[in-house]
Amino acid sequence: MSQKSLVKKAVETPMVNREITRNPEHFIQPAVDILESQEELKVIADVPGVNKEGLQIKVENGILTLEGKMDYTSRQDTLFREFAPVTFFRQFEISEAIDPEKIQADLKNGVLTVKLPKAEERKPRQIPITIS
Repeated sequence: MSQKSLVKKAVETPMVNREITRNPEHFIQPAVDILESQEELKVIADVPGVNKEGLQIKVENGILTLEGKMDYTSRQDTLFREFAPVTFFRQFEISEAIDPEKIQADLKNGVLTVKLPKAEERKPRQIPITIS
């Protein structure tokens, strides 16, 4: 008597691999929280030492890219240094449910908040029920 397996085999899907061309010693991935509400997705990233001029945020081909360089000036009178300036780099694939024209970003005290509003037609809506 043969037994049927209750576990289904996982279907293999091809993965898209991007070539990483950045030196990992000088680029770090900032810690990120992603929050979702009915209206938007919110990406909150820690980018200490980065100012507005050193920050670049772009959306291209469905990829959100966050890139920032610390504003750091080495002083001649430094005797000992444990802090090394780094460049932040992080990418996220976003779906067509996001309206790229309405994306907003705010930088405050080393915390970057990127608001990704959902497209109107993709927002969940309550369907009214009528009695006939």
